[in-house]
Amino acid sequence: MTVMWTACSFNQFLLSAQMKYLEGNIFINFYMFGAAGVLAVILGSFFYENIGLKSTYILSFYMSLIGAMSILMIQMNVLGFKDKAQKDLFEERAMPFIILTLKMGIIISFITTTQVSFTDDRIFPPQQRNTSVGTAGMIARSITIVAPIVNEWSSPIPIVIMVAFLIAGLLTSYSFPNDNEFTPGEEQKEIVYDLNGKK
Repeated sequence: MTVMWTACSFNQFLLSAQMKYLEGNIFINFYMFGAAGVLAVILGSFFYENIGLKSTYILSFYMSLIGAMSILMIQMNVLGFKDKAQKDLFEERAMPFIILTLKMGIIISFITTTQVSFTDDRIFPPQQRNTSVGTAGMIARSITIVAPIVNEWSSPIPIVIMVAFLIAGLLTSYSFPNDNEFTPGEEQKEIVYDLNGKK
C-alpha cells in the first residue's frame, strides 16, 4: 500500500503543479482538470463497488499511463507536424482530453487507495490499521515533498518521473488478489468461546 499511496500522492501533486507548463489552452486545460476530478469521484466509487479492488487499480493506472504517455509524446515532438500552427492546433484540441484521462486515472486510484486503507478489512486488519496507514502515508508524503522540485526541471523529465511512478503502481496492482481469491476467514471471522464445555 505504500507504493500506492506514494504513486497517487506524488502524481496528484506533480500534475497539479505541471498544469502551468502543459501545452494547449491553459484555461480549457484547467476546466478539464476540474471536470476530471468530479467525474473520477463518481466513477471511482462505482468501479470499486462493481469490478473490485484489483480491476479498479489496474484500470485507473492504465488510464493514467495513457494520459502521461500522450503528454510525453507531445513534449518530445514524436508526432510529425508540417508547421507550428498545425502543432499548436493539435495541442489545443487534444490536451484537454489527455488531461481528463490522466487526472481521472490518478483520482480513481487515489479514491481506491483511501477506500482500501480506511474501510477494507481484507488489506489492513482493524487492529493494525492505524499503524499501517500512518506508516504508508508518512513514507508517501516524505517522497511527495520533492514533487515541487521535480516540477521545475526541464520537460520532459517531470512527466518521465510521473510515468515511472505510474508503472510502479500498475505493477503493484497485479499483486493484489481478486475479490474471489480472499478466503472466507479473511472476510469474516467467527469467534467461539468454550464455557464449561458449551460452545
